[in-house]
Amino acid sequence: MLLAPRMLQKALVIVFIASLVSSVSAAPAPESDGARAQRGPRRGLIHPLLDVDPSREFHELRPFQHKMAQEIERLRKDGALSSAAYYFRDLDNGPVMGQGEHTPFKAASLLKVPVMFAVLKAAEKDPGFLDRKFPALPYSVSLDQHFKPLNPATVGREYTVRELLGFMIRGSDNAAALTLTRTLRNEQYLEVFSDLGLRIPDIRDLDDPVTVKEYATFFRILYNASFLGRDQSQLALELLAAAEFKRGLCSGVPAGVAVAHKFGETTGADGLKMLHDCGIVYHATHPYVLCVMTRGADFERLAGAIASLSTLAYREVDASARRERDLVGSPDGRKPDAAPSRDR
Repeated sequence: MLLAPRMLQKALVIVFIASLVSSVSAAPAPESDGARAQRGPRRGLIHPLLDVDPSREFHELRPFQHKMAQEIERLRKDGALSSAAYYFRDLDNGPVMGQGEHTPFKAASLLKVPVMFAVLKAAEKDPGFLDRKFPALPYSVSLDQHFKPLNPATVGREYTVRELLGFMIRGSDNAAALTLTRTLRNEQYLEVFSDLGLRIPDIRDLDDPVTVKEYATFFRILYNASFLGRDQSQLALELLAAAEFKRGLCSGVPAGVAVAHKFGETTGADGLKMLHDCGIVYHATHPYVLCVMTRGADFERLAGAIASLSTLAYREVDASARRERDLVGSPDGRKPDAAPSRDR
């Protein structure tokens, strides 16, 4: 018996709310704005948080924030979008900023990330779970995806849970998402709440919205490896870094810079399109989270708008990193040397 579309939506919302609340509860105390995180060695795409040194501050957010606001206004006047929100966070140094951080947007396929959280949490309890096989189920609701998977799962063919995660995250495949929700029992979803002593939330609103600030939390705790273990956090980020969608955040960074991200698209009752792209940009010295959510009339123009904001963010981060390097002098004070590299 196939899971009804409405049941699938409920399952996605359950996992989304569970992961969101648990990420806040299970993660270490959040870094204060301007705080510098002290971490162990970086291992792959994760960089576990150890403690926080509040003595370091970030002094250049205001000009950066002003430029981002100007760019959003320019894109709005040009008709590329009707509204947008973004959230930025330097993952190692802690400074944060944003615009419209509390504005709600429909999450759409962004919900596939918390589904991945639930699957990987189950895999931590059952090491063989990722190698179990399930036939890909047909998704009975016809969704007119604008940015379609390049290589979707074949309905009826058996795949391992690990392979299904790849289809769901890399290609945003809906059939794979449906199949993965069927791999877990309802109580396995609810254990996320019970393990943390949390009340089961009201899930009657199937269009439960999300904000850029809330959603960025998923990427911060993956980077910190503070909810899933280190191996599962690394696996999740590897899948996100292999995403097929290259039109948003990825378009705004130089070739070769890794971006672990997830996009989502939907159309509202008013006909307006919504396109979101959120993830970690692995700048060489200042990896950061950037989450952008947009509304507008055309998916292609929205993708271009996200790319423009990503370009601006990367340029500002890189310029700040260069200034830091220039300010690191040699021991005798005569000649500036390159800034010491971090253990990555």
